[in-house]
Amino acid sequence: MAGIAHGRVDLDALRWDAGTRTVQLVDFERSAGIGEQRRSADDPRVDVRDDVWDAGLALWRTVHPHTGRGAPDLSVDGGALSTLLDGVFVNPPDFRPTPADLLTRLHEPTDVPVLAPGSALVPGVEAYKNLLRRKRERVAAQAEQDAPARSWLPWRRTPKSEVDEQPVFVRCPVCLDSYPRPLPDDELWRHEDGEFVKDDSSSFDPQKRHFRSLSAYRRCPNPSDDVAEHFLPATYYDHGPPLVVALIGRPSAGKTHLLAAMLREVVDRGGLTPYGLTATALDLHRHDRYRKQVLEAAERGERLPGTPEGLTDPAEILLISGPGGSRPLVFFDVAGEDLQAVGDARLARFLIGTGALVFVHGLEPAAERVGNQAFEMSLARLRAVPEFERLPAATVATKADRLRYLPPIDHWLRHRNAAHASVDPVLLHVESSSAFAFLHGRGDHAALAPFSVFDRCTLHFVSASGSEAEPGEERFARGFEPVRVLEPLVAILAMAGMIGGEPAGRVGT
Repeated sequence: MAGIAHGRVDLDALRWDAGTRTVQLVDFERSAGIGEQRRSADDPRVDVRDDVWDAGLALWRTVHPHTGRGAPDLSVDGGALSTLLDGVFVNPPDFRPTPADLLTRLHEPTDVPVLAPGSALVPGVEAYKNLLRRKRERVAAQAEQDAPARSWLPWRRTPKSEVDEQPVFVRCPVCLDSYPRPLPDDELWRHEDGEFVKDDSSSFDPQKRHFRSLSAYRRCPNPSDDVAEHFLPATYYDHGPPLVVALIGRPSAGKTHLLAAMLREVVDRGGLTPYGLTATALDLHRHDRYRKQVLEAAERGERLPGTPEGLTDPAEILLISGPGGSRPLVFFDVAGEDLQAVGDARLARFLIGTGALVFVHGLEPAAERVGNQAFEMSLARLRAVPEFERLPAATVATKADRLRYLPPIDHWLRHRNAAHASVDPVLLHVESSSAFAFLHGRGDHAALAPFSVFDRCTLHFVSASGSEAEPGEERFARGFEPVRVLEPLVAILAMAGMIGGEPAGRVGT
């Protein structure tokens, strides 16, 4: 769980406390972080299984005399330990069981607590466990009612028989109107000099037309006619159901920096590749504008300006592709002032089409005890969405670098954007427990409201920039170095079904 390979787990490195009947592991002089390079590029990187061989020898020596680091003869005593130590003494390490596998064989818990016994955060962990238990009971009771399938959920796959019988309705992320496909207006439009003009070039070759459509737009029918004329990428509805992700937070919570850091990891660094997903721009002009105005400024270490008030368009539209197909991924970053506004509901009506939510809570040196109106107003407006509590949600405690030396933040910030081959629901559960306990202990109860509302919700410690800019300075002295910004998005994609597999299905539950 600490992300460290000890380097020599043997009996000499173990200290037995007879009073508490616990073992302490000491002597970390040979330790290294999981995934780190050893002495040279020719050596394999540090693997989580590197300590398993030595741990197996330590187990063996509790029963049999054995010297050296060679593999013992597991057939001794009729192979009494052969099942427990099966696969432990094989090379390369990739073929050994993991430490969690070995603990499971020993009937020991694998959910390693981050907090030490007696920690001031223990009450918060207990509150998290109690609330999680009640949520699970609530979800189980709802499942037993055999409610009809909820076709409005963006991640639900409609059976083919239903598709044949019913028209497919789509919802525009700008005007929030829903209408049946195909669109009544099949004309392509070009984006030129900030304006949309009809593409009157004719071509009967379908491949040529498809190529033009990749950078073209279609006009939204806008049936309610309550917003100005607007356009969507021409291929927006040619894929699976779009997933609209809304960032919710008060002014200066750090939403803009968090979104920029997430998109830099996804687009420029292939952050979703380990999970079997690729990301490309779907709205090419919007992406070009976002790159020039936001991503390039962030790369230069500049502090980004806050989101302008009154903005109702998506910040970015990507296309996420994987084994399950392709789906647009739409991000909304709306000004905190608009989220807090009570009178003009138009400023936050994008919540109607939201498929997932990221609640951004900026950690201040002193706890905020006056509530969080952006959270409160957004949760109140989400009541317009049927069964909104089933939407995937994540609460992000950002600006964690301000408190980087406080436990348990110090523990999690050491896990810097570690990419895994698959989603680890146990690790996400432990981080959620730690973040909940920390916020609970500080009295930041408003930040914990989403966890009690949504059936599936994770909590994360994040630093969107890695450090603070000095007062009056427009640049980060250490540059733009985000920490752990991808974890909330990975959790959201797992809960929304865009990352497949049984482990992903357990995230946030």
